[in-house]
Parts: sequence; C-alpha cells; structure tokens
Amino acid sequence: MIGKLFNNRYIIEEKIGSGGTAIVYRGLDNMLKRKVTIKILREEYASDEEFVRRFRREATAVANLSHGNIVSVYDVGFEENLHYIVMEFVEGESLKAYIKRQGALSLGDTVNIICQALDGIEYAHERGVIHRDIKSHNILIARDGRVKVTDFGIAVGTNDVTMTYNTSSRIMGSVHYIAPEQVQGASAAEKTDIYSAGVVLYEMLTGQLPFDGDTPISIAMQHVQGELLPPHQVNSQVPVGLSYVVMRAMRKTPEFRYSSARDMKNSVVAVTEGLNTVFQQLPKEENLHSTRDLTGEVQKAQRQLAREDIRKKERQIPYEEQEYDEYRPMSAAGKWVRGILIVLAVVLLAGLIWMVARIMGDIKVPPTIEVEVPKVEGMFLVEAAQMLADVKLKVGHVEHKNDNDIEENRVISQGTPAGNKVPELRGIDLVVSLGPSMVEVPKLIGYSRRDAEFMLSSRNLLLGEDITEEYSDDIPVDDIIRQFPPSGTMVKQNETVQITVSLGKKARPVAVPNIEKSTLSEGESKLKAKGLRLGNQTYKASDEYVSGIILSQAIAAEEVVDEDTAIDVTVSEGPGPVQKVFTVTYLIPDDERYHTLSIKIDDVKGSGQEVYSSEHLPGTMVSENVTYYSRGAINVYLDEILVHTEKVE
Repeated sequence: MIGKLFNNRYIIEEKIGSGGTAIVYRGLDNMLKRKVTIKILREEYASDEEFVRRFRREATAVANLSHGNIVSVYDVGFEENLHYIVMEFVEGESLKAYIKRQGALSLGDTVNIICQALDGIEYAHERGVIHRDIKSHNILIARDGRVKVTDFGIAVGTNDVTMTYNTSSRIMGSVHYIAPEQVQGASAAEKTDIYSAGVVLYEMLTGQLPFDGDTPISIAMQHVQGELLPPHQVNSQVPVGLSYVVMRAMRKTPEFRYSSARDMKNSVVAVTEGLNTVFQQLPKEENLHSTRDLTGEVQKAQRQLAREDIRKKERQIPYEEQEYDEYRPMSAAGKWVRGILIVLAVVLLAGLIWMVARIMGDIKVPPTIEVEVPKVEGMFLVEAAQMLADVKLKVGHVEHKNDNDIEENRVISQGTPAGNKVPELRGIDLVVSLGPSMVEVPKLIGYSRRDAEFMLSSRNLLLGEDITEEYSDDIPVDDIIRQFPPSGTMVKQNETVQITVSLGKKARPVAVPNIEKSTLSEGESKLKAKGLRLGNQTYKASDEYVSGIILSQAIAAEEVVDEDTAIDVTVSEGPGPVQKVFTVTYLIPDDERYHTLSIKIDDVKGSGQEVYSSEHLPGTMVSENVTYYSRGAINVYLDEILVHTEKVE
C-alpha cells in the first residue's frame, strides 16, 4: 500500500496505525504539499453496503465541521474497491498514549485537555453530529498543546457498539468507554458522548479505567450494573468537586447527566477555579510547524537518540549477563602463526613511520589564512550566505526559531561574533527567524466572558480590557455578541482579542394593567400580555373576597414601568363573603313560541356569572333559586335580551 496514489493527489507514505474497521496511514497531499492522514476501510467492510453507506454519509457530515478542537476531514473517496477518508495530520500523540506514559495527569493538564475536547464535542452536537465512540484513543494532543477530537461517527457505528461486543474482539478498545444505553441497544445521543467523556476524565485523573474485566461482556455489564468508585477515592490528589463532575457525567440514566457538553465543561471550570491549575503543554519539538522540510533533521535526531539508548542499555547489562564467544585453548600451530603476524605488523608500521617522516620533511605546510567574520545579523538567510561566501566562509548549522519582532527568514544571531578572525571556509552557525508564533483565534460568540478568558488563555491570547456592552434581543445577558479579530484568524501569541458583551433585551416602557379583583392566574396572564411578571404574593384574610382573589397591587394600574418588571400583589386567603340565596320568578310569554330564560349574577366573585339557562314552553311560570356572595345584582335574560335586574344585598 505504501506509495499508492489516490485521486491522482494523495500518496501513502507510512502506516501509522489500525483499528477495528480501518487502517490509518500518513500521506502527502501533492496538490497542497501538506501532510495528511488517510484512513482506508478494511476489505471485509467494503462489501457491506449498509456499512459503506453509513461510513460515507457520516464522513461527509463530519467534513462540514470546522473547529479548532476537531480533526478536519478534507476528502472522501472510493478507488479500486477501497473506501478512504483524507483527514488533517496531527503532529503529536493520542491521549491514551500520553496517559500510558505519564500515569494520572496533573490537574492543570486534565482541565486543559477535557475542556478543549468538550468544546469540540459541543460544536459537533450543535450541528447534529454525535461522536458515538469518545475514548482517549480518539483524542489527539498536538505538539503545540492543541487538543483535537477525531473519528466523529466514522470509526464505529451504533450497531457496532451495541450488537457486536459479545462476538467481536475489535470492540475491546471501546467497551471501556461505552454508555449503559448503548449496551442495552438504545441509539446514541448527545448524552452518550457525555458519559464517554466522563470515562475519559476518570482515566486522566486516576490513570486507570473505571471498569475492567476478563471479557467485553463483563466490562459492558459493569457500565449497566456496576458501582463506580469515585476518582478521589482512587487518587487522593483529585479535588472532590471534580470527582463529582465525573460521577454526574457517568450517571447510568441519561436524564441525570449533564444536559450538554458545554454544561459539563462549565462545571469542570467552576470546581477547579482558584485551584493550582497552571495548564501544562506537552514538550514541543521546535520547528515542527516550520515551512521548511525537517524530515532529515528529525531522522538524524532519532538515529542519535537510538544510538544513545543502545549505549545506555549496554552499560546497564550486568557483567555476568553479557554474551561472549566460548573460550577455546589455542593450538601450538596457531601460536606460531600469530607470532609471525605480529612481527610483520611491527615491520610494516616502522616502514610507514619512516616514509611519513621523509615526506613531511620535503613538504612545506602553507600557513593558515584567517578572515574577519562579517556581521550578518538582520539579513535574510540568502543574503547572509552570500556575504559569508564573499569572504570565503560558509553557513554552518542553522537553527530556526519563532521571534515576534524579527521577520521570517532573517538572521536573529550568529554563533561567531562579527569582527572575529577565523580560518577560511569555517562554518558560521546562524539562528534564523520563523517569524512570530501564530495561533488561531477561537470562536467566542455565544460564550460567557469567563469562558472567553479560559479559551484565550489556553491559546496564549489575551482578553482586551476595554470590553464594550450592547443590548441584544437574541444573545443572553453576559454572553459575547461580537469579537475582533474574528474566529479562525491567525494572530501572534499574546495578541489581544476585543469583545462586545450582551446586556440582554433593552427594556421598553409599559403601562401596568389593572389586576385587582382578578384571580392569580388571570392577573398573571394580564401582566404577561404586557411583558411584565407576577412578583411576590402576600396573603391576607378577607371577608369580602374568596381565597385566590387579588386584593391589591403594589404598582397601581396605568403607572408606566420598564418591561419585565415584577408586580407584587396582596391575595385573599378567605374566608370570603357570606353565601346567600335569591328566588327568581318569571312568567314565560304565552305566544305559542319556545323561549330561553337565562340568569346571570354580578357579585364579589365576578361579573356576568351565568347560573341558569334553559328553554321553556310558552306560558310557563319559572321559579329558580340562585346563589350569590355578599352583594351585587341578578340579571334575567329572555332570548338573550335583558328583561329584569334585581339589586341584592
């Protein structure tokens, strides 16, 4: 497969890993001259039409994700019965490898890594993409400390997790991170990823996985039924608050977990705020992001390290464990031959010494010519090389490093100071600028000011002190409306990012409605219609109004206040007015027609309460007892026409 060319563009250079469904290679994009990762679907899945369809559909969906904490997907294709995906190449290592090397991570490393990973997961969730296989293997840590989540929806589908763990060993890498609902056959959702992120956080804090066992089934069932040992009981250095974040993320019932990856991240930040959480980045290999080709230098350094490692191991081998040729006594003939060889060697050496002495006596060694080293600091590297050549010197070792003040490819310093005398053809070591160290501005819009400070500090950027504020109908209070420079812009480290923060909706003046003598629900509806809120409720005994009737309002009707103002009220708690009975007597007209008689009451409970309505024969005498409270009026209607009003006390 090495050397194979896809799409007449991507060439495979080296195998870097393999998984249950795909093999991963490092490749080169010949068009853009950049390193890429090429993932090729295994042949046994290439004939599974449903798997391939999902593989391509999900890869296409992930290709639309553009976020600093997600590995970018550049291309998806099919060639010679091989399905492949071309992705961003990340210089660094997986979180799994980092944990194996370090053990339990420091609090600063843990918070930095999990918050960046949750940023990427939240971004994908907002766009309808569920990862379904969050694990430390799928979280990459770049040399510059950037954390990137990979294999969104590609490495394994829902059925692979929930249906095949009992028959396939290829799921072993994921079963340690699987959510209980996946084990039980339910489809994956956002909270499935949150559970798996909780497992990853547990692994970083303790250096071990929460559940383990002899078989995939036994491990999977522990996610469903097993008791989780809190991280702070495994590692006493873990803050209890952070331990509880893990416990909530790993609740077996999805409804009890965090509602979103962003909420989980906010909790991580909240419980660690004020603790010793200086974020540490992985050791960086300088010049990894240089535009020049460092392959030769990296390989040379690797060979040197390998030789040193071999020498160290040799020094550590106990004397009795070193291997030697078996000792055999030398025969008499062997001794005689060895003696002759020694004599010949001595004669030859003496002759060689005599010849060298004669030659050196006849040859005169020319004197060494020294030249003055010119000043090349501040010059472009090409100009410096030419100036050195003009005085018969050459460029020695070149070290490249970032510099915020000196332009790219200009000489920062020279190993031999200008004015010194050195022999001709001597190499002058130079330090050459790579230009300023650039970082990508993250997306801050929609996040809180505190989140913005965290995201910027993790990228060595600063939040501007001059923060402007504006009203917004769409962005909640204290969340960011605008930023400059915009997200995705590459800027120098320690650059300042300015933000504009929302003040929420601008309040408009409204007139307070009259809600006295209304029920609480009626009063609340009237206030809501005006953009106001029902405030505090004080209850008071009343003989005039039944329980639940608003007796008075703190702000009088028609008074003008700001929108969203809370209106406090006093509410009756009873016992209310005395109940009374009145007898209504009415003779229906004898006109050979049916008529409808209605009775409505106005009293302290309200106006227009219909207590009787019925159709009657002509000439009928109607007598009806009606109940009212305290005082008011009884209104009689014939065919919806008011025919009599009786005041009652």
